[in-house]
Amino acid sequence: MFANDNELTNMFEERNTNLDDEEYNHLCTQLKKNRAGIYFDYVTQVSPHQTTTYVSLRLFDITDDNESGKGRSLITFDKTSLIAYSDDKDRDDDQALYELSMEAMSSLAQDQEMLDIMFSQLNKLRPVKKDKNYW
Repeated sequence: MFANDNELTNMFEERNTNLDDEEYNHLCTQLKKNRAGIYFDYVTQVSPHQTTTYVSLRLFDITDDNESGKGRSLITFDKTSLIAYSDDKDRDDDQALYELSMEAMSSLAQDQEMLDIMFSQLNKLRPVKKDKNYW
């Protein structure tokens, strides 16, 4: 249900999620019910003075032929975004990315209003996909 690059996918597979069971189950149930996956945009930057990490979560449409998230053609405009700064310039940027990704998923799982907005956007975009022949 998650679409990311290989680096983030591998990180999730190695470390799993650290969401509590209730949040994780709620989020997965909502995504499955609405035929949606989570798309992660992120940036990490380590400078001489700090580590900066940005994570943005959007939802994408999962169709029968697109469960892996490859070839996402419909993606929400609204998103949940977090940014974190650390004064520790020697901090592991992978760990910072993982922690902020988990925090963003937890935030999304707890924000039913945002989930509903994002699901509504996908539902409005879906007929466009079916009516137009350019997908």
